[in-house]
Amino acid sequence: MEKQELYRFKRTIEAENNKRDIVIYYLLFGTGIRCSELVAIELDDFYLTERNGKNNYSHVLIRNGKGSKSRKVNLNAQTVSAIKDYLDVRPTSESNRLLIGQRGPLTRMAINKILEKYSKKAQLEERVNPHSARHTFCSQLIKSGVDAKTVALLSGHSSIDMIYRFYVSSSAEDKQRAVDGLQI
Repeated sequence: MEKQELYRFKRTIEAENNKRDIVIYYLLFGTGIRCSELVAIELDDFYLTERNGKNNYSHVLIRNGKGSKSRKVNLNAQTVSAIKDYLDVRPTSESNRLLIGQRGPLTRMAINKILEKYSKKAQLEERVNPHSARHTFCSQLIKSGVDAKTVALLSGHSSIDMIYRFYVSSSAEDKQRAVDGLQI
């Protein structure tokens, strides 16, 4: 997603002030987790803190990622705030899952319907889905200068090659700048 579309999508979700939907937005776009990982998050998978030291950071534990691998995914301050706001209003449930709807824990289909609803409200040409959120997360990290290995670790990609194949591209300008900078 382009920045303008992303901003319009975010504004549309925040205007509804549904804390659950807001936390879905921040977890998808702020962590790059897969939809299956999102719906599997349990309340005790979070470690939320006020940053007080270099090794003291908030994260979510993804227990069964692709290939049944587990990983810790760091959370930024906006995502932590959205999680805390949602936890304050989260309905009581027998389930320990984070995301609860009227009929219990949310499913992948429910997440897709929520994103589709806001895509329509924001009048976006393309419908937002969890995979486009993941792609946006990885692309923004690469564009901001984060190295491919870190992006692969955060997103749970099995290899750096996947990052290069899908998210790293060089424009004609990038190529020209590269050769212009050579000292020969």
